[in-house]
Formats: sequence, structure tokens, C-alpha cells
Amino acid sequence: MIYTCVPPLPEQAAIVEYLDQATAEIDEAIDKNQSLIGLLKELKQTTIAEAVTKGLNPNVPMRDSGVKWLGEVPAHWEMRRLKHAAVLNPSRIESRSFLVADTTITFLPMERVSSDGQIDPKKTLPASKVWNGFTYFRRDDVLVAKITPCFENGKGAHLHSLPTKIGFGSTEFHVLRAKSFILPQFLYRLTTTSEFRRLGTDSMTGAAGQQRVPTSFIANYPTPLPPYPEQVAIVEHLDKITAEIDEAIDKKQRLIELLKELKQVTIAEAVTGKIKV
Repeated sequence: MIYTCVPPLPEQAAIVEYLDQATAEIDEAIDKNQSLIGLLKELKQTTIAEAVTKGLNPNVPMRDSGVKWLGEVPAHWEMRRLKHAAVLNPSRIESRSFLVADTTITFLPMERVSSDGQIDPKKTLPASKVWNGFTYFRRDDVLVAKITPCFENGKGAHLHSLPTKIGFGSTEFHVLRAKSFILPQFLYRLTTTSEFRRLGTDSMTGAAGQQRVPTSFIANYPTPLPPYPEQVAIVEHLDKITAEIDEAIDKKQRLIELLKELKQVTIAEAVTGKIKV
């Protein structure tokens, strides 16, 4: 049997009135911080898109890219299809030169790749168990999730921190291997832009719930390509700015969690008589 302390009705009414006001104020603070997180995420997307399509110098001469949604690009940049800047879904045959049957390698299922470019590479498997039937990649490749809703959610990564030289993973990844004139980090940033994700989503094929971005979309995606030294500068700039934005987002998320805890504590203490109202 559970016993409950019940205050007199007038005190119950006072507690309810107090909690209505207190929780409404906390909920409002939570909503404001969630809105700020949304704005910070938009700022991050805008910053990335602007840098990889317009560069860092606002005074540089511009020219028409020939692509309606892209508009103008710096006059000294090249325009290439992505298939001319990266090898798409490289053959696993080359992996044989790195492997013997009992070699242990990194295995990345979809759930170990995040929507903000992070990977969890702790899972390893013998090469003999993954060579057939999984997607091959190697260190410094770029992964892009192909299936809905993982693609729309931004799942993908630049595999600069892959602990083994090669790895295998989910068949629901496209693999992009940067050619010598494009920095892998710059290539990854291109795949994180809202336009890449929007147009990729529009190109999806397949049955509802199992739609995928076709290789043809990746291959023919128009890619504005600055000179290599400028790519390095853009990547360094974006690493710094996006790290600052991510830190601000993390702080807001931690604050929201604290506010939620405060709400629960406030309710508990009010209904048990620990707060005088």
C-alpha cells in the first residue's frame, strides 16, 4: 500500500498555481534555447555553403557557373562534375593487396556514423567475414549515406581518423575518393551542404521507405573547385568556425537538459511540500 500526503484544498490550489507559472517559464526558456539551436544549425549550413561555393574573399571577381541553383562562383575556380574530382565507389579488388584472411579491420555499420561527421570505429572484424557483401573504403575516403532518411539527416564522414588503413561497412554508403587535386576535407564539406542534400533527396529512386540516392546523382553533381591552396584555407576556416558553432550548440543543449531537470525537481518539491508557495 502506498500512502500519499495530501495538503488541504486551498494549499493544493496554491501549489498548482505556482507550478503552472514556474513550469511555463521553464518551458519558455527551453523553447527559446531550442530555437537558438535551430538558428545556429542554419548558420553552420550557410557558412559551409558560402565557403565551398563562393570562397572566403567577398571582393574576388565572379562569373556565372552555368548552374541555375548555384549562381555565380569565383572567376578563377573550375566547374567539374563530381565524377571528375573523385573516384566513386572504388572496387574492393584493390583491398586484396592490404589483406590476409585473418587481418582485423574496422567495420562501420550505419549506426556508427553520425550526422555531424563523426565515426565510432571501435568495431573490428576479420577481413574474411566482410570482404564479400559489404562496402569497401580506406582512410581519407568520404562516406555519404545513400538510403532515406540517413541521407536527408546528413549521415556521412571524412575517414581521416580510420584506425586501420582500410575498412568495410554498410552497403548503404556511397564512397568518394578524392583525386590528387581535391582535398578530401573539402570534398566532404561539399557533401554536407543543404543543396547537395536537397538535390540528392529529389533524385532518390526506389520504393517508399527504401529510397536511395543513385550513383548517377553523385557522379553528375556540379562541383565548384578552387585551387588546392585555397581549398586548404577554406577547410581550415570552416574547421574553426564550425567548431565554435558546434560548441555553442552543445552549450545550449546542456542548458536545455538542466532546465528539464529543474522542471522535474520543481514539480517534485512543490507537491511534497518542500517549497513554500
